[in-house]
Amino acid sequence: MIELPPFEVLLPLGALAFYAYDCCLLLFDNETVQHWAGGSWLPQAPTSIVLMRKRLLLLDLLRPDRLCLRAAAEPADLAPAPAGLLLKAVRPLQAGVLMLAVLLWVVLPTVSLVLGAGLALLAVFAAYYAAVVALLVITSRRRVALGLGTKAYWAIALDCILCPPFAVNLVRKITLQATTTAATP
Repeated sequence: MIELPPFEVLLPLGALAFYAYDCCLLLFDNETVQHWAGGSWLPQAPTSIVLMRKRLLLLDLLRPDRLCLRAAAEPADLAPAPAGLLLKAVRPLQAGVLMLAVLLWVVLPTVSLVLGAGLALLAVFAAYYAAVVALLVITSRRRVALGLGTKAYWAIALDCILCPPFAVNLVRKITLQATTTAATP
């Protein structure tokens, strides 16, 4: 009989696995993802792993606050610099996803392993969900500046509510979904 590790170990591992899964993208051969590095867009190369005729790309696991843009793979089609309005609209969300990352990567495993499944762990869940809801309210109020349509916003919101570890990638989800008109100066 197989004996599984205790719940206190499986819970943080499962949450981190869901986050890592959400950092994976499948790209066509003519696509690339670029991330905003403060002054320019830097391309991120996909792996050589091919699934369903698409290449697998693993986004940077330690930088969920970076803006990401799907673009054509040709160097002539570099993405435009994001407008000041987009950067200003995303800034509070960047701070929020970093807070969620700390809750997911540090606080959840520490509380789960040290204190076990109890009131302290429920308090971590409550704090995490409160932060997710606050970020979704901020996103809703800044939808126009972020270039998000109603349908795209609700798809992202549902994703974050149904699977809270996915909320750490909120900035990436928004900038990957945002219309290109919001990114042009």
